[in-house]
Amino acid sequence: MSLESVRAWLAEHSPDLPLLEVAESTATVETAAKALKVEPARIAKTLAIRAGDHLFLLCTRGDARLDNRKCKDEFGARPRLLGTEETFELTGHPVGGVCPFGLKNPLPVYLDISLESFDVVYPAGGSLNTSVEVTTGGCSSWWPSAGWIYAGCRTKRPGSRSSALTSVIGQRSPVIKEAVIAAIAGEVWRPKPPCPASHKKPSASGAKPAAG
Repeated sequence: MSLESVRAWLAEHSPDLPLLEVAESTATVETAAKALKVEPARIAKTLAIRAGDHLFLLCTRGDARLDNRKCKDEFGARPRLLGTEETFELTGHPVGGVCPFGLKNPLPVYLDISLESFDVVYPAGGSLNTSVEVTTGGCSSWWPSAGWIYAGCRTKRPGSRSSALTSVIGQRSPVIKEAVIAAIAGEVWRPKPPCPASHKKPSASGAKPAAG
């Protein structure tokens, strides 16, 4: 019934959003990215979270990790991911198919600003082999009550650069970009020496040629 509830919700509220059904599993970020032939970061994973007495869904990019401290600052309590059974009971969707559409119970939905790195993302579609193609610029149309927040979702992984941060600074000065990337990698950044200005080699005598 989970897929059917998503299909019914989309038909009523956002019929323009494509529901993608594939033969392969989309239950994890990695398998969904492979099945849809997109980068893992574009898979919008939906987390069912409890922070104190507050239950909500948080959608974030696929390669992000929740920052407990930042999330606590946002919601006033340390976040805890719900277990498999509790998630299913609350949302009506199995883990691996959880999404903000066709929910069993009404829940607040928050979108982490990490999603703004992309124009199109792919949350799950209520089952283990479905996804929904969503344009981030049109989120207010497909979920008017959803709010953009900064939950401190980090994209840095050991041995890799932060794609989210480098995308944000991508339009900045190349010097600033190099310095930030070095800081992410834990390296000391030193500016490159300027290229020497081109000039003509003076004559051996240093005298100007005589006028003709």
